[in-house]
Amino acid sequence: MKTSFIIPLCTVIGATCLSLTAQADMISEGKALHDKNCMGCHQAEIYKRDNRKVKTLAYLGTSVENCNTQLGTGWFPEDVQAVTKYLNATYYKLK
Repeated sequence: MKTSFIIPLCTVIGATCLSLTAQADMISEGKALHDKNCMGCHQAEIYKRDNRKVKTLAYLGTSVENCNTQLGTGWFPEDVQAVTKYLNATYYKLK
């Protein structure tokens, strides 16, 4: 009886750990892309200012994509998502 609960529980815990690792990897990749491509125009203060324009996660993603397009970085959608996740995790904390 106990083993019937252990296997699904281990599966859930394992999937959660993999998901958290993938999230951390994506945020780390986003930081690297941001530091390489964005710091020329954006210093950290722009993300911390009181009157910042970004109020939603969707707008943050759109803003990152706009910079990608205007700068011609050639980022793939997953790169834009990684930078968005990095900025949100580090500065914005949007849901």
